[in-house]
Amino acid sequence: MINLSTVDLGVKKIKIPVAEISGKKYGKTLLVTAGMDGDENSGIEAAYRLIEEFKDRNFYGNLIVVPIVNIPGFELNTSFNPLDGKFPKNIYPGRKNGSFSERLIDWLDAKYIYRSDVWLDLHGGAHDEILEPFVMFFETEDKKINELLHKFIYSLNIPKIIFHKKGFWIKIDLLTKKGIVYIMTEVGFSGERNNEFIEKHIELTKSIMGTLRMINKKLKRQLQPRIYRKRIGLRAGSDGLWFPEKFNLIKKGQILGKIISLDNKEIEIIKAKNSGEFLWGKQNLFCKKGDILIEMGSELLN
Repeated sequence: MINLSTVDLGVKKIKIPVAEISGKKYGKTLLVTAGMDGDENSGIEAAYRLIEEFKDRNFYGNLIVVPIVNIPGFELNTSFNPLDGKFPKNIYPGRKNGSFSERLIDWLDAKYIYRSDVWLDLHGGAHDEILEPFVMFFETEDKKINELLHKFIYSLNIPKIIFHKKGFWIKIDLLTKKGIVYIMTEVGFSGERNNEFIEKHIELTKSIMGTLRMINKKLKRQLQPRIYRKRIGLRAGSDGLWFPEKFNLIKKGQILGKIISLDNKEIEIIKAKNSGEFLWGKQNLFCKKGDILIEMGSELLN
């Protein structure tokens, strides 16, 4: 069921696991990727469980699952690709003769992305991140894609959704021109293999499949999601020790934490510049100048 595909990254060749499963009848093609960030294990394990669950082909359409894209990062337990220091999730399109990560994305695009109707990318909080579950959607210039996005948004049982305004990301613009919908889930934190996180990824994937009519079962939504139109990241202005406050809902001007020096002198107070809701934050004690300490959802839509 799972084949190991050889990918030439220039300096080395790697093996990437891929499962291509054709359903019992014609339907949409869903691409599920995980391990774009190599240290986010909940999405990776969820992808393997999806392969096992749908191996009997009891669905419509085609399901393509790549449970670990960033193999070099996975092997070293890092979010980025250690061969070039880049984050594969931020690259699109790739380049056949480009950097190691560009070659990786070029392979994924040429083999699987281009023939997909929807690309679902599973993420789950890196080893130094604490995170509240949310899903990201991206508004486009395409009316039909936007209509489908709204169907997805109002089918998910998730408390927070980010629905980015059109023009947010060139990656989305390029995929839209090919008629491909991109969705990113964020469930889990600290790289943990927590069964609750894994099952949530699977539930969200099945909900997407239900909306695409790949499976007949429709999950009952229990939560009314709060939909935000943008993400705001608050960065460290100095190196030091990071001490966050406890919060969820955030008000403009609220103190979110402080940075102190090694000799326990206050360097910087981090305050919210906007109102919103916590999405994820840095968990490590040490922070570098420029690190994102907290990311929040802002501009509540509903």
